[in-house]
Amino acid sequence: MLRNLHIAAATIHLISALLSWVIHVDIESAITLPKHIHAGKTTTTEYEVWFTTNPIIWISINEFITMFSHLIAIFYLITHDNKQTFESPRRAVEYCITAALLQCAIMLGMGAVTAQDIVFIIVTNVALQLLGYVVDLYGEAKRWLLVIGFMLLISQMQYIIFNAAMIVGISTGYYVVMAIIYVLFYTGFGVLKLIDPPYENEIYVVMSLTSKVVLSWVLIGNLFEGFKELGETTSPDYTHLDWRAIQISLIAIGSIGLAIGSTIFLRRQKSVPFRRLKNLRY
Repeated sequence: MLRNLHIAAATIHLISALLSWVIHVDIESAITLPKHIHAGKTTTTEYEVWFTTNPIIWISINEFITMFSHLIAIFYLITHDNKQTFESPRRAVEYCITAALLQCAIMLGMGAVTAQDIVFIIVTNVALQLLGYVVDLYGEAKRWLLVIGFMLLISQMQYIIFNAAMIVGISTGYYVVMAIIYVLFYTGFGVLKLIDPPYENEIYVVMSLTSKVVLSWVLIGNLFEGFKELGETTSPDYTHLDWRAIQISLIAIGSIGLAIGSTIFLRRQKSVPFRRLKNLRY
């Protein structure tokens, strides 16, 4: 089952990566460096553009990296029997990269980002993923480590939430929806680590797939809808597509898929003890 999930995830991420690469247009978001100017009793801050980047490219790269991670998992599962010794470190390495890239892409899709914020997101995400891996290795320290992990997660969430709420000039509704989805998914990863079900690896694959694809394409839809609201066209022009319908469809499909997948594995978890009791009875 785990191998089949990885095959499905690799396929979907490949399609997502190719589509996002095909539709990428010249959208520029600035990564800036603050310059604090002291003049008498007043201090002002100016932000100098360090360089510009395309948030959709970040999404494409993120999807390609995720696909390769699933391919590595497939190769390992075909050539080895013990999935537990490899799946946890593989997942930790993947999330160290992909969770940070996705968060940066989301922030760049909402506006300029300081270089310090980029560094903060990447470093705190690596620390968060390493904490999760330590929890897998030393379960007895789980509660305290998870408290620290959730504190780091909250510090990351506030960036997304406040940026989504402070957009001016275009509709902010779907940016707020994106922030809510982000909070729910990333909190769900922590809750899953707290529950620690027997089919944790399988549920992680389902959650990772749905969160990355849904968040990536909600962001892409927001970018093109923003151009449409401003009366701007892109080259090539994709503003004519019904991005709101695409976003709603992906959110619905992702939510249903996550709910069904998680329910199936949690039901399997509950059925295990009963099968053992039945065997003992006879």
